[in-house]
Amino acid sequence: MSVEADTDEEIVEAIYDGVVDGRSIERALSLSIGRLDASGGNIHVVDTDTLETRYFKGVGDTYTEESVAEFLDHWQYANIYRDAMRRAYKDHGRSVFLSNEDLPDEFLERAAYFQEFFSRMGQRWMAGGLARSDEEVEVSVAFHRPKGTRPFRKKDARFIESLLPHIRRASKLALQLGFPRDGLLPTLVSGFAQSMTASFLLDSSSRVHWHNEAADQLLLAGK
Repeated sequence: MSVEADTDEEIVEAIYDGVVDGRSIERALSLSIGRLDASGGNIHVVDTDTLETRYFKGVGDTYTEESVAEFLDHWQYANIYRDAMRRAYKDHGRSVFLSNEDLPDEFLERAAYFQEFFSRMGQRWMAGGLARSDEEVEVSVAFHRPKGTRPFRKKDARFIESLLPHIRRASKLALQLGFPRDGLLPTLVSGFAQSMTASFLLDSSSRVHWHNEAADQLLLAGK
């Protein structure tokens, strides 16, 4: 198995672990940033009715407390890359947005969103996609590279697209339980974790990523 394949497997595992442990979301983003040779990335969950942020996690040196606060203040009014994600998702039959293909250079230069946030952070190239879009929430994942570096390419888009089904499945479960707050899901810790009913978290290959104590007892009884 190649190094990339090993890394991709770690990323997928961290995505599913992120349902029960918010720190694993940071690990998944960190590994993805390294895989994409990016300088930062974020996952953003938005309420589709109120446009309020339900959950945000950014990883990278440019994600300072000040910059994240500015991002959350501006995104719903001038979030150009997210609009491009939606167009790619709904209108073009693609789920991943590449700024060099989906937005003209001159538009990026004058766009208020980039001037107010990513340009101030020294970032230039964007890539990302919608992992989940339904009546309640919209989940996006995005990565960026600084000015003076090469833009994201099709192979980067293919990698991001390969992550989206896993993010979609994990977010579906997280949506039922409540998104991570302060690292852990309190509803899961107090609910499934303490439940007398055996509970498992599986990925698409049926690999078990987490199970509660009741499941552990069930497995021990079956040995």
